[in-house]
Amino acid sequence: MIAAIRAGHIPSADAPYAATKTVYDSTGMLVTDTYSPARQAVAANGTLRTLRAHSHTDYDQGAPSSGTNPATGMPYRLPTKVTVTAETNAGAVDATLSRTFTGYAALVAGDKTGWELGQATSTTVDMDNSNSVNAGDITRKTRYDTRGRIIEQRQPASSGTDAGTRSTAYYTGSSTGTAGCVSKPEWAGMTCKVGPASGTILPTTTTTNYTWDLEAAESKEASGTATVTTATSFDAKDRPVTVTTTATGLTGSQDVPAVTTSYDNATGLTTGTTSSAGSTAMTYDNWGRQLTHTNTVGNITDTSTTTYDTTGRVASVVAGPSETKYTYDGTDADSRTERRGLVTKVETRVNNGPWYTSTAAHDQGGALITERLPGRVIRRIQLDNAGALQGVTVNGSVGAAADQAWFGWTSRSNALGQVVQETGAGQASLGVSVPATTLGYQYDAAGRLTQVNDTRNGQCAVRLYSFDANGNRTSQTSRTPATTCPTTGGTTITSAYDAADRPTTGGNGTGSYSYDLLSRQTSLPAGDTPTPAGGAITIEYDHSDTARSISQGGTTQTFTLDAAGRRWTQTTTSGSETSTLQRHYTDDGDNPTWTLDSRNNTDTTTVYAELASGNLGLTITRIGNGTPTAELAIPGLRGDIHTTIAIPAGAETHDGTAIQPDTVTVWNDYDEYGQPKQPRTTTPGGTTGIGYGWLGQHQRATIDNGLILMG
Repeated sequence: MIAAIRAGHIPSADAPYAATKTVYDSTGMLVTDTYSPARQAVAANGTLRTLRAHSHTDYDQGAPSSGTNPATGMPYRLPTKVTVTAETNAGAVDATLSRTFTGYAALVAGDKTGWELGQATSTTVDMDNSNSVNAGDITRKTRYDTRGRIIEQRQPASSGTDAGTRSTAYYTGSSTGTAGCVSKPEWAGMTCKVGPASGTILPTTTTTNYTWDLEAAESKEASGTATVTTATSFDAKDRPVTVTTTATGLTGSQDVPAVTTSYDNATGLTTGTTSSAGSTAMTYDNWGRQLTHTNTVGNITDTSTTTYDTTGRVASVVAGPSETKYTYDGTDADSRTERRGLVTKVETRVNNGPWYTSTAAHDQGGALITERLPGRVIRRIQLDNAGALQGVTVNGSVGAAADQAWFGWTSRSNALGQVVQETGAGQASLGVSVPATTLGYQYDAAGRLTQVNDTRNGQCAVRLYSFDANGNRTSQTSRTPATTCPTTGGTTITSAYDAADRPTTGGNGTGSYSYDLLSRQTSLPAGDTPTPAGGAITIEYDHSDTARSISQGGTTQTFTLDAAGRRWTQTTTSGSETSTLQRHYTDDGDNPTWTLDSRNNTDTTTVYAELASGNLGLTITRIGNGTPTAELAIPGLRGDIHTTIAIPAGAETHDGTAIQPDTVTVWNDYDEYGQPKQPRTTTPGGTTGIGYGWLGQHQRATIDNGLILMG
């Protein structure tokens, strides 16, 4: 902030408005107003103005006893309304962005009120900006027992007696209470059952055993004839040791091996896990810093080794076939001196090959703003004074001229931080046509995306979305592109849900969803799949709810897991053809360090490296015994990988051989729900082999049928 004022980016007269401001009431006990830093935001009329979000809180509106708590003789001091407006520095209101009411009335006659308990019983979003609660608003309700413990949580559309209400029962020491939760004085007050208020649409989880110090030792998730039991044993120091999961009455669900965790008795640090699926092991130095991590599955072992500099920062990581070095401080990517202990250079290589180098520069708040990548490619990130993303540009050489525009994006948000406009464009010198795009987003009062105006190369397509009170998307309308954004017509697809918010039928009632006894989705109708032409998708799980088999149109993908429950092998069978993708992990995360793709009698090895941004930035691929090839993975505003750029020999550092724009030959765009706007490629290698596309910067993989499996 001070640096920005000194540099003239923020006039000194505007400095008070560039900070977060908090206002208290006369007692100094209650926050009545907060103001975000003023910044350039999209106003109600669509123009850019200097605005800040102002959140005002009212207290004790409608409180009993004239606002005095009879138990204390003091005001209740409970928030009853929060109004967020967009305001100018002078305090003029541009728009009301949101309004939320908090209620404290008893939900059931005879219950204690929220005023008595000091806890809210309802939260209402003012959907029509009427400054009052009415039938069109969205209200979520919470009910408590006399001790203030939650016993019901109701979805907006729930009657309070259906699957839209989650009920919680507690153990009692007497003979009164919920069946199965009584006469347990040693567990009195602990959670007994959590499940739907009625019916078997959703399972009920019962904690059936606690340790002497009230750690949950056994739980049963049950619905109908199916029961999954999870038992945890503890050592003498009350640390969880072995977790065992078993099931009965659950047809088609795969077993889960028991997992045992070991500890260092001197430090208490976790030293590893073992199961029939494999094992993990960790070692530490005398400071408790992890030195090695080992993951073993069968006869395959992946190991990483970490070293530290004299100040305790990570200096290097050798992970499987890759090695990465980190440099801190010194001259940054913008030729400025960095002294704050931030990373300024990252170098990585595979199998003792060439070092690929990226350098970084950060703004006064420590956020990354510049990455200088191999081949003289530069990625710049524009942030406003409040840290909101304003744009991303990728520059490179054009002929002998350096730092020329290749492609980029801009982003504009309102004072609430909701993105309302994005643009993107690429230069004609690229080897692929990058469409000029402008995306406009509209939201309802609950913050849900309701309209997208998608203009590509002068043609505007409109997509509209509607939701029910619970937030389920009930319809989507697509309007045919035109030179001006169409305001009528279009094709509408509707969706239906049950009381548990589960989809029941496909679009416009075509096809049905299926669920097992634990309410896990076992089939998706063809029309609702990412690739409808392939037909319906069927899914099988294990007892821990992890997808183990996914089938569509004669193609089946099966998964095995490692000791940490992460996907280890992904085998795809289509007719007589079979391929296997093997993920190799070298830390506790769920992102593989490298993969081995085996198909058509050829093995393809791909290493995924994080450069200065800390996200996926580089892939190094070797097909068979061939020469490794490297590609930069280029993300846009939302972390989608739009393209990859091949790095030729000699271009491994930023000052090396200049990559030319005509080598950019692939381009992918995705809509707001992750659907690709161009045909997808499934060729192994680089980011495509594992499926890093939508949200690929964060290494979320999309499998061949278009599903994203989290974790």
